[in-house]
Amino acid sequence: MSRSYKKSPVVSPSSSKQFNSKANRRQRHKVRVLLQTSVDLAFLVLPVKREISNLYDSPKDGRCNLFGTPSHGEEGAELKKLMRK
Repeated sequence: MSRSYKKSPVVSPSSSKQFNSKANRRQRHKVRVLLQTSVDLAFLVLPVKREISNLYDSPKDGRCNLFGTPSHGEEGAELKKLMRK
């Protein structure tokens, strides 16, 4: 049972489904507008999703500490319970 507890309190944030759907919607809108307003389609360069939306604005831009601070104090028993898989 060496893996019955997590080894570190670092977790990944919740899903970024809403952010991704909004970014894709923005990209499709921008592409539609460019296609409708462009005169010469031979030289048209379509934007990529990363050019339109900033990846670091998403709610899931990195991992975070589960407990916020490194010092736990008297909450050691509760933290051990939360760390169970």
